[in-house]
Amino acid sequence: MPIRLVVADDHPLILDALQQLFSLEPDFQLLACCRNGTETLQAMKDYQPDVLILDVRMLARMAWQCSGRCARSTALLGSSC
Repeated sequence: MPIRLVVADDHPLILDALQQLFSLEPDFQLLACCRNGTETLQAMKDYQPDVLILDVRMLARMAWQCSGRCARSTALLGSSC
């Protein structure tokens, strides 16, 4: 079973690169690419991923809201790109 993940970053180049990277990996299922905290919170609610890759500098307040609302079964990986 693939690892289900959501990626969140407000830099389009980073988001596109991560999307391309994970689309090449059969062990990962990319559920959503989010550009802001609001989209990230919605994706977390809708998909309940195994992993959230989150740019913690992305609207810092929204990023911390996302990390605080993640299900305990979701791994959180922070990025400061």
